[in-house]
Amino acid sequence: MSWSPNPTVTIGAVDFTGEALETVRIDRGRDTLFQEPRAGYCVLELIDLDGQGLDFDVLDTVEVTLDDAAGEPVTVFAGNISDWSSRLYDTGFESGAARSITTVIAVSALAQLNRRNVGVAGRPEEKDGDRIAALVAEGLAATWEETGGTWATVATPTTTWATFDPDLDLDLIDQPGVFDIAALDPQDGGYNPLSQGYLTAFSGRGVLFDTRDGFVAYADADARENAATAGYLELPGDVILAQQLATRSQFADIVNRLGLTFDGGTVRVSDTPSILAFGVLATEFETNLANSANAEAWAVDYIEDHAGPVINLSGVALRLDSIADDTLRDNLLELEVGTPVNLTDLPATLAVTQIPAFVEGISWRIDRLRISLALNVSDAALSIGSIRWGLVSDTLRWDEVPANLAWQDARRL
Repeated sequence: MSWSPNPTVTIGAVDFTGEALETVRIDRGRDTLFQEPRAGYCVLELIDLDGQGLDFDVLDTVEVTLDDAAGEPVTVFAGNISDWSSRLYDTGFESGAARSITTVIAVSALAQLNRRNVGVAGRPEEKDGDRIAALVAEGLAATWEETGGTWATVATPTTTWATFDPDLDLDLIDQPGVFDIAALDPQDGGYNPLSQGYLTAFSGRGVLFDTRDGFVAYADADARENAATAGYLELPGDVILAQQLATRSQFADIVNRLGLTFDGGTVRVSDTPSILAFGVLATEFETNLANSANAEAWAVDYIEDHAGPVINLSGVALRLDSIADDTLRDNLLELEVGTPVNLTDLPATLAVTQIPAFVEGISWRIDRLRISLALNVSDAALSIGSIRWGLVSDTLRWDEVPANLAWQDARRL
């Protein structure tokens, strides 16, 4: 059936779709697995058609939606205006109706974690998910000064202070997490929640990111293995724009000797077969892990994922308005960072015909004629190492496992 995307731009609950000019650009996530996701942002241009000015301001809410196959709007970006600027394109001085083009930049909730310091009293040793939940809760929670000081003007009679702030949804943060994070000492100036969140996510082998509907989420080290077990979203080659498809394998991806600093010391882990095959390829990382046992487990996982070369795609571009499968298109509208996708039926000339992968970055380009989606993906082998015992299905039987499979080589792809 034909698809009517009906792209809609809403600012401060006012529909500005009619004023949208040319392209709406949305970017969330990260370019590669080796970066921390940046704050999601949206750039759009609006044209003042009647010369009366556009009524919005910094921090007003921005939402962009696309309709699914059933005609229901799906949010692909939600955030707040961080910047806007206007330029005249038709002076109209004689008529008194000078018109302008206004560029609006909106950012998602992750950017708000930079607005204040938190944790003046410090934090105890805790799991990575619990640490990030505390940072997000304190970093995004409204203060009394921000309410205007009158409860009746900002809340309903049944609202409590714990449920007041609409920017928080701690259910999107995996708690308690997997790795133990070192205590934070009390500090008069507190701590920046975004930088501490990034450090904790890296130390927990998880990912801190913006959701498409404007919340902060955290997926811990087990999340991708669990998501892969639930199933990959199949992306057949015929829905991918071939002219932008390229594969690559890089020597720089290989790491076979790792020094990992934690709270109280450094652990070092090597992979002998990889060293014999490729030579010593070493790197050093700093974490806020609490102890050597956690640091060694982290390092072993990392080495197992990076001991050999992998094949990656430079990017995956899709034209949603040319996809006939309504279910696939609806699933693409709801993509999040960390979604497992299986790229299949790729041309053999790319040296690989199938790549199980995870979504790292999501970019939308929406204009009057087309809807395009570009994904940054990473080979699933870089995210899924040895299976943790707690993640093995309790229905798995030993006679269903290959007899020559060693535990350290077990993967979930």
